Amino acid sequence: MALLSIRDLDVHYPAAGRLVPAVRGVNLSLGEREILGVVGESGSGKTVSCLSLMGLLGPRAEASGTVHFDGREIDVAAVVHERRQGRLPLAMIFQDATGGLNPIRTVGSQIAEIFVHRDGASQKTAWDKAVELLETVGIREPRERASSYPHQMSGGMNQRVMIAMALAASPRVLIADEPTTALDVTVQAQICKLLRLLVEREGLSIIFVSHDLDLVTSFCDRVAVMYRGAVVECDTSEAIRRAPRHPYTAALFAAIPGHRPPFSQLEEIPQNLDAPLSASPTQPDLQKVDVTPQLASEPAEQPAMIEVSDVAYHFAKRRWFSRSTHITKAVDGISFAVPAGTTFGIIGESGCGKSTLASLLIGDREPQSGGISVGGRSMKELLAHGRRAYARRVQMVAQDHYGSMDRRQTVGPQIEEACRIHFPERSGARRREDALRMLQAVGLGEAHYAKLPHQLSGGQRQRVAIARALIVEPDILICDEPTSALDVSIQAQVLNLLLRLQRELDLTILLISHDIRVVAHMSHAIGVMRAGVMVEQGPAQEVLSNPRHAYSRSLFAAAPTSRRASIPMSLPSTESLLKDAIP
Repeated sequence: MALLSIRDLDVHYPAAGRLVPAVRGVNLSLGEREILGVVGESGSGKTVSCLSLMGLLGPRAEASGTVHFDGREIDVAAVVHERRQGRLPLAMIFQDATGGLNPIRTVGSQIAEIFVHRDGASQKTAWDKAVELLETVGIREPRERASSYPHQMSGGMNQRVMIAMALAASPRVLIADEPTTALDVTVQAQICKLLRLLVEREGLSIIFVSHDLDLVTSFCDRVAVMYRGAVVECDTSEAIRRAPRHPYTAALFAAIPGHRPPFSQLEEIPQNLDAPLSASPTQPDLQKVDVTPQLASEPAEQPAMIEVSDVAYHFAKRRWFSRSTHITKAVDGISFAVPAGTTFGIIGESGCGKSTLASLLIGDREPQSGGISVGGRSMKELLAHGRRAYARRVQMVAQDHYGSMDRRQTVGPQIEEACRIHFPERSGARRREDALRMLQAVGLGEAHYAKLPHQLSGGQRQRVAIARALIVEPDILICDEPTSALDVSIQAQVLNLLLRLQRELDLTILLISHDIRVVAHMSHAIGVMRAGVMVEQGPAQEVLSNPRHAYSRSLFAAAPTSRRASIPMSLPSTESLLKDAIP
């Protein structure tokens, strides 16, 4: 018998004068010591289904259905009361761990507070229990770390703190909503390992929500696939990996880089880009996916469009109450060359120096040593003719496409602005014409010209960011985590767009990412960064199939893929990796 189950769950929200279904007839079950994966894109209803279990739907939601827990039937409307009475021992952790913690209180005090208010424990007893929980979730030196603030800890450590806070409630079921989405691949694997250990040691059952089908099928015991508010398929991970029955599940797999040959077109899930409400009855049911992959030919040998020679950039920070200065080697003697018309992928975890390197390449910072050349001319020579002359040749697509846009200005003028700066001789009519042409080139239309950023989807905003960069006709496009915040089908659209534009415009692309699948699909050559050093580089297939450095092997082993049976449960420690790092 299942420990927890949901029966005939329906959730509606009022919108545009009518009730729109967010969840339709959902039935799910979770066994003892089981990990159930719930996978789907934004708007599929996976998070709403979990919030209904926690009684967190909000006052505007209209919900019906029943929850069965340990043999007892509970109406979904009574979930909040049952949880307050301790008869429904569930806990939930969310995606943004750092944002979910109080920034002005130590992590230990935030955990201890639960024991004080719930159990009436003394401050000392509560603190000791908090330290014990930090140790349970794998935080080293837990007593010292308990006195740290969230900003003093990494994203992975903060996620462990959130898990510790959830465990303080003594749950039998833990709901994890996108707990690894914002984390690097090795940290993601470590969190998955921790959750599996909690199942084995603490007897937890877990509902693991994600949009990453590769991760879910490699980690969970069973998987439920949600589309348009309904569960369209539910089976064991092995069965779904081997033979997905529903077209949407097959389409999700086909849209993931790594399931198609490098440089081939990823399958895009049909959808209405202008749909005002995702997961609504106005969006047609998916019945088939019909896209023919097209392989790109290998580019002929080309001279280097961008060359980096022994570039270094260090940050100096004066320690508090000390005369000593701490030096951070963000970029430490990096060299590589990228032939024209090719893509060089840079892989590495947060803090390895990828974004600092991007700022050097874009000209925001000057190298403290070494040199950068573009098209055979040095950066210093190009910058001597003005910052705009260099920006004409090198443009960047930032990770935070929403934050990089003016939220009060419509899309068209934002694209035209770059044209006005670099081509002041062009008339207003010509700039508008160029902006419309570029919108069409990135798969948007004239209707998007007059829209504000908040009226666009994440994929549409990323297309606008690409259009804004390409309107000045650059030779080099630097893409810093261009798809990290996007659903898999939107990611496929953006990657297909970049491949097409590269062929049409002969673009040279530097692709910075922590997603190995994306880099492997897009890149002709790959460089692996760690602690400011390029520890390994070479042709993409050679580096991926036969990595020489211990860090590269660890990074690739941690990447989720449906071709592996499970997430690796043992990863080299940071200390062991440092032994192999280049000084």
